Amino acid sequence: MSTAPLIKRLDRMERQIKFWKSLTIVLAAVSLATLVSRASAKPLRIDATAVVAEEFDLANPDGRIMARLVPDPDDANAPALLFKYPNNKAAAMIGVSQSGPFVSLFNTEGHNRAMIRESATGPSLSLFDKDGKLRVLVHAQNNNPEITIYDKFISEKLWTAPITK
Repeated sequence: MSTAPLIKRLDRMERQIKFWKSLTIVLAAVSLATLVSRASAKPLRIDATAVVAEEFDLANPDGRIMARLVPDPDDANAPALLFKYPNNKAAAMIGVSQSGPFVSLFNTEGHNRAMIRESATGPSLSLFDKDGKLRVLVHAQNNNPEITIYDKFISEKLWTAPITK
C-alpha cells in the first residue's frame, strides 16, 4: 500500500490550516484597528426632536467637563445647570429646588459669592465674602422687605432695616 495519497492529503490540510490561521490573524487585526478608530472618533451628530438622559455633560476637545445638567443628588426632581472653572470648581449654577428657582455664583475656590432665589414667600438676594460667609441679605419675603448686614467674624446681624416706600 502506497502512502503517497495520504501524504498528499496531509500536505493539503496543513496548507488549509495555515491559510485559515493567517486569515484569522488578519481579521483580528482589522477588527482591533476598527475598534480603536471608533473609540477615538468624535461622536456623530444626532438630530432629534427629543433626547432623554439623566445627565448631560458639555466637554471641551480635551475631554474636560465644562458644564453639567444634572438632577440634585438630594432631590431627583430638582434640576441644575452647573458651569465649571478650568480648575473643575463650580463657577455658576442655575437650578430649581423645592422652594423655587435660583442662580448662584461662586469664586474660583468654589465658595458662594452671590445668590438670587425666588420662593413662595418672595425673592431674595444674598451676597457672600471671599470665604463664603453670608454678609448681606436683601429679601422681600411676606411683603416685609428688608436689608440685613452680617458681621464677618461672628456671623451676627450688624444692621437690619426694613425697606419702606
